[in-house]
Amino acid sequence: MRIQRPVASGIRSTPPAPPRWIVLDHLVTEPWAGSVHGLSSPHPRLPLDAQWCIPGFEPRCGGLLREPDLLSRFAEWSDTEAAVFFTRLTPLSALSYRRVSLFCYADAPLSGLLAALAADPTPTLLFVPPGAPRQALAAAGIALDESPQAWPGTPHVWQPIPFLAPDDYDRLLTLCHLNWVRGEDSFVRAQWAARPFVWSPYRRADGAHVQFAEAFRTRFGGHWPLTDTETRITDAHDWRLALTEWEAWANHAAAWRETLLQLPELGQTVLGMISPTVR
Repeated sequence: MRIQRPVASGIRSTPPAPPRWIVLDHLVTEPWAGSVHGLSSPHPRLPLDAQWCIPGFEPRCGGLLREPDLLSRFAEWSDTEAAVFFTRLTPLSALSYRRVSLFCYADAPLSGLLAALAADPTPTLLFVPPGAPRQALAAAGIALDESPQAWPGTPHVWQPIPFLAPDDYDRLLTLCHLNWVRGEDSFVRAQWAARPFVWSPYRRADGAHVQFAEAFRTRFGGHWPLTDTETRITDAHDWRLALTEWEAWANHAAAWRETLLQLPELGQTVLGMISPTVR
């Protein structure tokens, strides 16, 4: 049996859409992100242009990743809900403590924070995942195993935790009073959590991470410790002041999140660059 190919007289086949080459850059804190985002760069050999997508904090750049249900993910939980969550991380009554999460690099300068906490009477529970954060503490003379560990001479407790699934980490960020974060992803998620945070930018051999941090400091404002490249980060007095001003610091972080909500959503930006009809 011979199958006849259908004939559509007078209908021309639609030519395939030309390929799109989108270069998704790293997160940029500097003002130039808005002027470079969307620019094209020709391929040296092929008839193809690369279009630059720059994530960042400028209104005219690619923006930040923001799920449609983001605000509900970072919504306040009741004490009952929070207590249930913390039973998965610690045998202690976490809601009885000030809570700090530590997700820094191994070379993070913790001396100022540790000195301030050592003299602070507010009981604090510090959540520490494996790897670099524990290495940073070990360099400061604090060695942890997998059990809660009292900090001698203080009312504080170190609580080792495993690496968490993204949803659980978002919840931890929201339920902590202070989050020390690093790189790009946890840095952005901490800002969506609208809690005081300190940022360890990804280390660059050429020292460019210091400029990234300075640009973000200028943008974020405030006078509290913010990036671990700042001189003030090792100043125990600055930390003591910041901890006593926690409510103002938290209000500033919440206002900052409102600013971020006005930025483009990065996923939609990429889709729009692939095809103007895709939204």
